[in-house]
Amino acid sequence: DNKDVIVIPSSSNIQFATVGKATRKALHIIDDDSTNTQVFCPSKANGETLAKELPPMSSSKEDEDGVTTTKAVTTRVLYPASAKAANTIEDELNARSDANFELTRLNTYDTVSSNFTSDQRTSILNGDIDIVCFGSPSAVNAWMDNVDMALGTNTTKQNGNVLAACIGTTTARACLESQRWQAQDIYYPAKNPGMEGWANSVIQSLGDNIEQKFWDEY
Repeated sequence: DNKDVIVIPSSSNIQFATVGKATRKALHIIDDDSTNTQVFCPSKANGETLAKELPPMSSSKEDEDGVTTTKAVTTRVLYPASAKAANTIEDELNARSDANFELTRLNTYDTVSSNFTSDQRTSILNGDIDIVCFGSPSAVNAWMDNVDMALGTNTTKQNGNVLAACIGTTTARACLESQRWQAQDIYYPAKNPGMEGWANSVIQSLGDNIEQKFWDEY
């Protein structure tokens, strides 16, 4: 559930690996018989699963008797990332015992938090916002910073009295670890991270919010 990233392993049959299908599509690569380029996507669209499932590079050699011997070799990986991205991919690759990965991280961009306008801060103070959609842990941090600015630094740390609809488990974990949300107020796609799962989480949070408001009136 980090922002989609591209990982480029040094392998003869896989040149690119992406967190999700949207990034794969953005590569504009036609993966069919007309090209040797292949793109690997993990079973779940998050960095942790990508690192666990990324196929390592191997070397095959056939002797004069036709017997093929395959051995593992160092897989060199270039990892373009956000400067604020967590070290999930690096840590998971280093933890793997089935292969040796040599990863080079390249911070290619950074995200900068914006400050809310006075009208936006007023919306927080008035309780006009019910649900906030978070696409990354950095978005969670930016929201909390702006909530603190709106409510004042001397107040108890709050979340703006909102439900959190998160793109995936990493972002949801950031909400929970901030201790500003109860687990039941955090919605995220546990089995299908990504845009579709995120949209379903938003729909679920909307339904629960509407139901809660209905019962609050009685």
